[in-house]
Amino acid sequence: MQVIQSTMRFSHFRLTPLIHTPSLHTQSWLHKVSLHRYYSTANEPRKRDWRLAGHPAPLSLTEDAEGKTLDLSEDEPPPRRRKRAPVEDTPEEWRRHRLAIKEAFPQGWSPSRKLSREAMDGMRAMHMYDKNTFSTPVLAEKFKISPEAVRRILRSKWEPSREQRARFAGRERQSREERKMQNRLEEKKQKMELFPEAAEQRKPNRREEREPRGIDSKDRLYFG
Repeated sequence: MQVIQSTMRFSHFRLTPLIHTPSLHTQSWLHKVSLHRYYSTANEPRKRDWRLAGHPAPLSLTEDAEGKTLDLSEDEPPPRRRKRAPVEDTPEEWRRHRLAIKEAFPQGWSPSRKLSREAMDGMRAMHMYDKNTFSTPVLAEKFKISPEAVRRILRSKWEPSREQRARFAGRERQSREERKMQNRLEEKKQKMELFPEAAEQRKPNRREEREPRGIDSKDRLYFG
């Protein structure tokens, strides 16, 4: 009896660490099971039932309420772009105008230009740096002025003072702004001539053009 008890005690102490300490394979399997529990699809929130099964699908843009297919094609065929030059002859008026322009301006349209003080100073500096490279014909071609005007600018020795330079720059800036404003007014006038009805229906945007309503900040009370 004692032998049996000692044998059982020995086997118990020998098998206990095997039962309580799993093997590496068992540990990896348990780890995978735990991860599968955390990342399984069974733990996802239940999808909400919007109860849209009984509602019909919306109609397509090409179908009406009766199920007929609508014709979305336009009444007029799309315009065809010209891939080749027109075969018709040029109108006589256009041909005469083109010949007159070529006769009046054989070298192309080149209106007279007025150089600023900064441009004149740059022209003198370029000519003094290299007279052969920046000669009079080259400067006349680059600045779009006549060769005689280039000679006059290069011959002039007068240089304005600092105050005069600032005054000339302000005057040129003001004249530039006036030209821009004049061009805008001319464009606006042309638009009003082309679309008179839209100009009459347009409401005034400026405060002085609107009719005064009520008392504003410009009204003053006088107690005599």
